[in-house]
Amino acid sequence: MKSVFEQLENVAKSVEDSLFKGIAKTLLNNFMEGEFKNQEEISKECYVSISTITKFCKKIGYSGYRELIFNLKLEYARLGWQKASKNISTFDMLNSIQNWIISNDNFVEKIVKSIQHAQVINIYASYQVQHAAKYFVEILQELNKIAVLPRIEYRSTLQKNRETDLNLIILCSRNNDELIKFFEKQIHPSNQTFLIISEQQRHKISGDFTDEVIIDYQDSIPRGIYRNLALECLFMHILQVIKSSF
Repeated sequence: MKSVFEQLENVAKSVEDSLFKGIAKTLLNNFMEGEFKNQEEISKECYVSISTITKFCKKIGYSGYRELIFNLKLEYARLGWQKASKNISTFDMLNSIQNWIISNDNFVEKIVKSIQHAQVINIYASYQVQHAAKYFVEILQELNKIAVLPRIEYRSTLQKNRETDLNLIILCSRNNDELIKFFEKQIHPSNQTFLIISEQQRHKISGDFTDEVIIDYQDSIPRGIYRNLALECLFMHILQVIKSSF
């Protein structure tokens, strides 16, 4: 049986833009932040009725919100995130992220050169780090680049990547199978491709990457807020390196 997290991800990634999709995204975001709100709070946050939340829970196989949130808390506890997050100060985390970026200066140097010569950059990112991916799109647009976040739900209408495209694939959360298949169908053999990936996901993808970096900063617990923060710091550093070379 799929975990609650995986079921929520499936609904959040569905093509249908429904109330249920919005509820799933909200629950996932709260999960990443270690927040487990009551049913009334969730209904207000999603702008839906309490009965709609109950219908959503039954739709994915639970008797109601109480059972769903109970199982979601169990999954969170099994991952050990609660214990880890209490032992890490904000300053320690920022220092760890900074050291992680510095230790991967070769990756930064290579991707900077590739970005400078590319016109189109395709970014394939796990749902967990979409916020950071969108931030990188803004950075690239500031550099007058065409930055694209290909969406799986539109795969039937998307064309294969061009020979000169640059790809960045970011894999962090667990349910990445469809994203990897989508990426492998779109990539052109001549594309330069950079990989940013968590240690837990490294076995899921193979290929000849231009370069790669493992998300392994100290105390790199897989909470969305820290993952997005680490990636945004990395992308800001990449921007600074590019601007300093002008």
